[in-house]
Amino acid sequence: MSQNTANPAPVRPVDEVYTEFVRAGSGRQSEEWVRLIREMAAHGPIADLGRNRFAVIGFDEVDEALKNPEILMIDFEHQQRFLEDVPDSVSVRAFADTMLMQNPPNHTRMRKVFRRAFTPRRLNLLRDSIEAIVDRALDALPEKTGPDGTVDLVDNFTYRIPIQVISDLIGIPEADRPRVEADAELFIKATELGDGDDGERRRLADEGTERLQEYFRGFIATRRAEPAEDLASEAIANSDAMEDPLTENEMTSNFLLLYFAGFFTTVHLIGNGIVHGDRERHWMPLVASGGTVADGYVGETLRAWPSILFTARRVADPVELGGTTLPADSDLVVMTSVANRDPAVYPDPDLFDPYRDHGRVLTFGGGAHFCIGAALAKMEARVALSKLWERHPDMRLSGEPELAQVPGVIGYNRLPARL
Repeated sequence: MSQNTANPAPVRPVDEVYTEFVRAGSGRQSEEWVRLIREMAAHGPIADLGRNRFAVIGFDEVDEALKNPEILMIDFEHQQRFLEDVPDSVSVRAFADTMLMQNPPNHTRMRKVFRRAFTPRRLNLLRDSIEAIVDRALDALPEKTGPDGTVDLVDNFTYRIPIQVISDLIGIPEADRPRVEADAELFIKATELGDGDDGERRRLADEGTERLQEYFRGFIATRRAEPAEDLASEAIANSDAMEDPLTENEMTSNFLLLYFAGFFTTVHLIGNGIVHGDRERHWMPLVASGGTVADGYVGETLRAWPSILFTARRVADPVELGGTTLPADSDLVVMTSVANRDPAVYPDPDLFDPYRDHGRVLTFGGGAHFCIGAALAKMEARVALSKLWERHPDMRLSGEPELAQVPGVIGYNRLPARL
């Protein structure tokens, strides 16, 4: 990547750059995307996108927007303003009653049901399990190799690891997993850009979402009656012990959220790490050796090639941010990926450097909504990349990867490779 840290003077209107940025992010790591980062940054630290919508761009402003209690998480109504032309549906409403789209005190009430399941102690206990899952996936790769000598690392590796980890953590029985995964795939397909029948994809996603909701309702009832050593049983017990326990719909919706959040972004975190390692191959043996460089490589992947490019917030009452007064009822596009390349915080920001300090990387958000599974995702990526390159030091990507065509996401649906 270019190592020029200077942001160019704005040339194109910010709304034009923003629209291209979102769609360009639906795909590969590229010089084009880095160029758009610089263009967006040139309009910072805050840019007016029109229609009472603002892009928050500078690092300090993004950091404050994520942590300031006066700046709120979007609720369902405001989500629909962002989605604009997407009609209301079961799948669109899937996360409306989750902690993802709530503000205190309701967000606090929901989050404390699940947060104890992600303590450092529990995560340390998961390490051996994650290593075993990665080893099994690696053991199976040779038999998944096709006649052309390539194997798809997404379907057979980057996807299999987080979906197995989150299913184990929640406690989903092995026999149920194929149908749960199949319905989850229908939901994800509905978010992708494409030339196909959007109405048909939404119909299938709605049907899949309804089946998932019904499944988790039954699963929760079973775990309440017959607790096990898993996150589900612990969360149900936590909720039932509260003065104001989660409703059935809240519990069902939050389990659906945990399931999707537990694998979707981690799939792309691991995949993005593989793609960059294939381009700068000198990192592969260093990551394979483990240690702090492996942790730094994951941290730098999160900074330079984040799965999620931005998040959304809203302003109920006027708020001062970065010298700009944001008017009441404003919608904010909080551009964490642009902030992660702010040269004032990360010198030479387009240089991929695992030895940086990654303590302030904003990819997992901040404040009350900091990603509850951040440490788990980093652990999975570290183990996956280290073991992959230890087992297959000469591995190379082969052919053209298939891009994940989800707006606001950098990732891949297929990564053909020769081991």
